[in-house]
Amino acid sequence: MMNYEHFGTFLKELREARNLTKEQLASGVCTRKEIYRIEKGEYQPSLYLLNKLSIKLNVDLNEYFKMYYTVKTAVGLMRSYSFERSD
Repeated sequence: MMNYEHFGTFLKELREARNLTKEQLASGVCTRKEIYRIEKGEYQPSLYLLNKLSIKLNVDLNEYFKMYYTVKTAVGLMRSYSFERSD
């Protein structure tokens, strides 16, 4: 399961780095309230919305998801390995 709060923080940092308000990012894509809820981790954006946001921000969100799931997988594997060891 994905942590949408983590993605929301990522989206907010991208938006702020590009000096965009929530209204500017939402314009032609979604509502300002949806951006607010995504950034707070309260809303799961659809693939369609993720694609529209990535185009507007000029960023490949596939890279974010690859990094997110790679880190999550690596951490999970490390934790399970440490629990299995009885040294």
